[in-house]
Formats: sequence, structure tokens, C-alpha cells
Amino acid sequence: MYEMLLKWGMDSLSKFTGIKGEHELSIIREAIATKNSIILERYKECWKQYDALADLCIAVDEELDDFLKNSSETDGTAKSARVFIQGDLAKNFHPKYYRKVMKIRSKFDGGNDLISSYSMVFIDLINIETLVSLSKKKKCYSRSHICRLYRGLWTKYAEIIAIILRASSSDLRFWATDIPYVRHTDKWALVDYERILAGFESNSWSSRNRNYLSLESKKGVDRFWYDLDEYHANSKTEQKHAADA
Repeated sequence: MYEMLLKWGMDSLSKFTGIKGEHELSIIREAIATKNSIILERYKECWKQYDALADLCIAVDEELDDFLKNSSETDGTAKSARVFIQGDLAKNFHPKYYRKVMKIRSKFDGGNDLISSYSMVFIDLINIETLVSLSKKKKCYSRSHICRLYRGLWTKYAEIIAIILRASSSDLRFWATDIPYVRHTDKWALVDYERILAGFESNSWSSRNRNYLSLESKKGVDRFWYDLDEYHANSKTEQKHAADA
């Protein structure tokens, strides 16, 4: 999409050759081409990191079976489930993979503010305390049920990143804008996070109960940019009032 828009922009600029000098026009062309190249590289790098994340999730899924075989069973109570999660799982399995996912997540900060915010906010899905809380709410007290839930959280995190990458690729503004919007996306991502977490708290694992992210619809994307414009307008008003005071 961006390459198509770039070509359109370059063709449009050529119409102003009679107004702008050829030297100035070539500088503008070079600037646009450079930004296009940077955006494409950032986009490709994000998908590269997503591939690493997907591979890590596969490793978690496969190696969790061996961990399960070599760990002690719970007695079926909430207390024993918490001990298992905060003890055996948290000490002997989780840290190795959590360190790796945090390294991958940090690299998403080089993409755009949207991907940075969602990867940061949703990393809490695979936090041990989140697993403890969900285990209690869903009454998952056996090793197998706990590990199934744990797998699901890792899978959901990778799914969220893929969705956000896809959503951002459909709207050039997420990549091309020079105005930082990370504070806005942090708040936006948190709302989606609470919705997704509520889905995990449900007793149903059916795909028919899937909770979609807000940016998976045109209405949601339009609302995102409308709210961002409102945020910037209010910020400018507040700054003006502060300067006049």
C-alpha cells in the first residue's frame, strides 16, 4: 500500500515542477523515498520478530509436556494449584521463556507506537500472577488444566501481535505519521486487554466466544483516529491556556 501511495505522491509532485525548482523537487522526492524505505524495513523487522515469537510459543508448547511429566501433581485445591504455579512452574520453567519473550517484545518498539503499546500491555497475559488469578477464577487446579491455560495465554499473546501487525498494515497512518501517539495507544490497548482477559475468565473455550480487538473493524480504526485528533486538540488547548495564564 505504501509503495502505491508513494508512486501517487511522486506523480503528483511532478505536476509542481513548474512551480518548484528541480533541485527542491528532487530533495522532496529523496525524502519521501527515504521515509518509504525506513517504513518498509521497520515493517519487515516487526514480522521477523513475530516469527521469532511464534517459534518461541511452539517451543513452550512442546517443552511443556516434558515439564508436566516431571512435576508433582496438585491435590486439586486452589492452594495447591497456586503453590504449583508460583513454585515449580515459576521457578523451573517460566523464567527461561519469559526472558526470551521480553527480548523479542523490546524489538517491537522499533516498529510503531501501536505495535509497541499492544506488545507491552498484552505481555501481562503471560505473567505468572495472571495465571494464578485465572486459575482461581476458572477453577483450574490440576497440573494438566493449569498447563493448558498457560499454553492458551502464550498462544493468545502471539495471536494479538499478529492481529495488530495486520491491522497496522491496512492503515498507512500507523506507520507514516510523525506525531507520537504512544500514550493514546497505551490506553487503547489496555481497554482491549481487559476485554480479552474477560474472555479467558469465561468458562467456555469455544472459538464462537472470541473477543475481537477494537481495531479489527473499520469502525474501531476510525474511532481510534477520531479520538487521537480529539486528544491532540485538547492538548493544544490546554497548552494555550497554560501559556496565557
